[in-house]
Parts: sequence; structure tokens; C-alpha cells
Amino acid sequence: MVWVDKVLEVSGTHGECLVVLKKDALYMDGEDIRPAAFIEWVAQSFAYVRSAHFEQSGDVKRARVSEAFLVGIKDAEILFKKGEAEVRQAKSLRIVVDQFRELGPISMVRGQVFLESGRCLMRGNLRVYQKYRV
Repeated sequence: MVWVDKVLEVSGTHGECLVVLKKDALYMDGEDIRPAAFIEWVAQSFAYVRSAHFEQSGDVKRARVSEAFLVGIKDAEILFKKGEAEVRQAKSLRIVVDQFRELGPISMVRGQVFLESGRCLMRGNLRVYQKYRV
């Protein structure tokens, strides 16, 4: 299940991705976005950003993830209410991820999800496990 459409920016442990919203996608609940989808978007965005970073830096072996799991969620906040017109009318979302710690295969990631207007809809910290094909 791939929900991220495009990697927009990669810079070391920082990156941004784009999600083009599709009204019939699994992350939708009628006209509303399922809150759990925001966690998945941050996790997937981090995986794509890390792979792009490794590929750009020439570390092709680490550019290919063989396993990835969400290990934990901390301080996650959904910053909108179900049924908000601005959220329902959104065409795309921008996901910003920053890795702030790495302990072996576990990365701590700060993630935020924004509307086209710049309004933040979600922010929180994730722990993500990644195993690379070596």
C-alpha cells in the first residue's frame, strides 16, 4: 500500500513528500480523511526520504528497504475536526519529516502534515524500524 505520490525534497535527515488525495482511497472515510492515515503518511514519507538520501549519497545498498515497521507513536496531535470544509476540499497534502535520533535500526522521526495553505493538520513523533538490503 503506497500512499505517498512524490518525494519533493531530501536533505540529509530532512525531507518533504506530496500526497495527492484520492476520494476513493483507503485513507478516506466518506468525505473525511481517517486520522490514522496521517501516521502512515509520516512513516511512509520517512522511508522514501531515507531511501532517496542514501541513493543520492551513493549508498545504493541502503537505498533499498527490505523491512519497515512502525514501532511507536509519541505526542501525536490531530489539529482539525472531522467535517471541516477546508480539509474536505484539499487536493493534496505536504508531509515534512525530520529524523532527530537513530539507534541502530530504529529512527526517531518528527513528522508534520500540511494543507496547501500551510495549515498544519497533524504533528507528532514516530519510532520507525528499518532493515536495509545489504
